[in-house]
Amino acid sequence: MKKRGRFILFEGISGSGKTTQAKIFSKILKAHYFKEPPQEGDFGFVREIVIKKNLDPLIEFFLFLSQRRYLYLKIEKILKKGENVVLERSFPSSYVYQFTLGNLKKIISFEEFSLIDKRARNFLEPDRIFIFDVEPKIVLKRIKSNKHKYEKLKILKKARVSYLNYAKTFSWRVIDANKNLEEVTEEVLKFL
Repeated sequence: MKKRGRFILFEGISGSGKTTQAKIFSKILKAHYFKEPPQEGDFGFVREIVIKKNLDPLIEFFLFLSQRRYLYLKIEKILKKGENVVLERSFPSSYVYQFTLGNLKKIISFEEFSLIDKRARNFLEPDRIFIFDVEPKIVLKRIKSNKHKYEKLKILKKARVSYLNYAKTFSWRVIDANKNLEEVTEEVLKFL
């Protein structure tokens, strides 16, 4: 029986450098690289709908869960073959943007929210979760165009605090992403 592959998750606010690091580490680990929500493919429409429409929080949550379920079933098969996976964004983003910053907490409890999400993921947990922490003002300099509703300074500040709180609660590894590219990569390498 093959040894299960490694599953690494990269998280953080927009412009934190998680995409760059996820791509670097997918090469280092010879891993399959996925992004959630996907921008194309069978569930590429989810992100566009959520960004452009003002949806009921529960509808938004279930849209994300449907694509997450599809993706995690795919990831599970890859890991069983002994291959590695690097994922950019997943359930921590839902914790931050849908539950803490959104209106979902007015509809369901965190325990219900978390359990439904875990079931959608088939209870599959990443081996490591890295939260890329960066000052929101730096982020706004990095993000030059195509800003959406989650890329405003006020939201970025709240999201950052929320990510850091969840990281503390769940023992996720926080990486100082205010540093230069090489320093950030070195810091991640230390904790792999």
